[in-house]
Amino acid sequence: MASKDDQNQQRETGGLGSPLVKLPAAPVITGARPVAMQQSLAPPSSAKSIIDHPLADIPAGTVVSVPPSTAPSPRSSTTPAAADISRAGLALTQKLTTPPVQTMVAPSHYISMNLDEMADSLLSVASLRTEKGLQPLLQPAPVPTDFSDLERLKFFVKRRSWGDACLLAEKLLRSQSSHYAPIYNALITNSFDQKLPILDSQQDEMVQIMMTQCEAWIKLSRYAELGLEVERWSFCHHNDNTAPSWIPWRLHIMAASSLLYTSEDPSGIEAIDALWKIHQDIPAEDFLSQLQVEHALSNSFIRLKDWRMALSCQERMLDLLPNACQQQAQLSAETTNPLTEKTAAAFQGAYRCEILSQQGRIFLQLGATHEARQIFDMARDAATHVSVTEETVQLMRHSIVPFIPAHISLNNGLLKFSEGQYNEALECFRHCVDLISQRIEMKSAVASLNSSEVKVLIPMPTGAAPEEALYSEAINNMSLCALYTCNLHEAILLMESLIREDPTKFLTERVCLNLCILYELSNETSMAAKKKKVLQVIAKRFMLHDIGPSSYRL
Repeated sequence: MASKDDQNQQRETGGLGSPLVKLPAAPVITGARPVAMQQSLAPPSSAKSIIDHPLADIPAGTVVSVPPSTAPSPRSSTTPAAADISRAGLALTQKLTTPPVQTMVAPSHYISMNLDEMADSLLSVASLRTEKGLQPLLQPAPVPTDFSDLERLKFFVKRRSWGDACLLAEKLLRSQSSHYAPIYNALITNSFDQKLPILDSQQDEMVQIMMTQCEAWIKLSRYAELGLEVERWSFCHHNDNTAPSWIPWRLHIMAASSLLYTSEDPSGIEAIDALWKIHQDIPAEDFLSQLQVEHALSNSFIRLKDWRMALSCQERMLDLLPNACQQQAQLSAETTNPLTEKTAAAFQGAYRCEILSQQGRIFLQLGATHEARQIFDMARDAATHVSVTEETVQLMRHSIVPFIPAHISLNNGLLKFSEGQYNEALECFRHCVDLISQRIEMKSAVASLNSSEVKVLIPMPTGAAPEEALYSEAINNMSLCALYTCNLHEAILLMESLIREDPTKFLTERVCLNLCILYELSNETSMAAKKKKVLQVIAKRFMLHDIGPSSYRL
């Protein structure tokens, strides 16, 4: 075992070698930190290229900075919980000319409406949803009465009802009537009895419940409770204790990553040390777990704005991909959906494209557009290995593979935006939206032909965004392009159309914050406040517990 000094020295040099990606000699990053819409509306006067990405493996939206001359006064404590760079949308801020403020006059019938009626009106306007023959979505789907507790937990997570998910997870782990409670109690007291029956299915479900509860606390910004729970996990690897063999590495990784939220040390060194210890102790032949811990380290360094170390982690992820995808194919041979060699190769190309896209966005964060373009070109080359044909139906059932062309279009749009070519960027983002819509339909068609699921043995260690997050990111960036081409009205319409599609999927903390700021720019104060409260009503109606009060800017 390496000493702590040796570990620190290894981390400083990239651990397994220095970064393979050459950073610019003097990267341009102006200001003390990236400026995002939810942090401050006034970028530094010398701002050249600024990206904001949420950080924490919990997904996102897009951000914008508005020149000071058009921006309302920044408020304190308006920064929502961060999310993972690999899952969120991003937008760029160049040296901008000030777009003129366009004041919108509210329709006269709004004056006499109450907030619920205004919410119904906003959700009922013609949209892409109604064009498909679907009814406007005015209420969330009820919880099916025949669901088991575990199915209800998954339902709450999908619906973003994190408060309900937290309560149900607490009940499943600690209630005397729950069959998970004896296992959980034995786990946290380190008092396993050989006579205690533990089935493989119960092990997987226990881990799922524990991780869901921690994710819920993060989403709700209840970090004190998160810290107390992880402290109970004395079996965790970073505590130098021995855990039962059935505890997967991903639970250890989550416990270590949670220290970013719970530690009193703002430098994040405690979490980095814990993750690095796990990194060293994972068997070299366990490529999937190695990939997961590298992803967690990358996210941590991004949160700490240590770009070089984040890039170094991502380089090691690229090195691990061939063996990890081969391992996935080998493990899948034991399931009902074994992966063919061709399919495994396509997965590798898709993951490589995703990681390179993340690297390119970091270079954009640094203002290094030339280097970002080179990395995005490499991502495009990797995407050529991802072919979706009738023979590889499995590819269409995987979350990342069908949407690689949309990622490439999104990268092109971000480059155009960073260069101030807003009309060209708008077309790239529009093309991205079209591609996503087409691929979603293709996935649905494949799903209708074959109801069996492909078991994904790489649980998104590269942080690939689901199609909903990618779609939201593209629409959000279209809105920004409209804003910077002096069309504030269209920017608002695009954001509102996104919410109408499905508030549960698209009314995120970040989208809410951006739209509230657009309302401030386009309306007189009282009407802007009323429209913000309408968003609050919709979020409450759909039980979106992860949108904090500060997102409404009231």
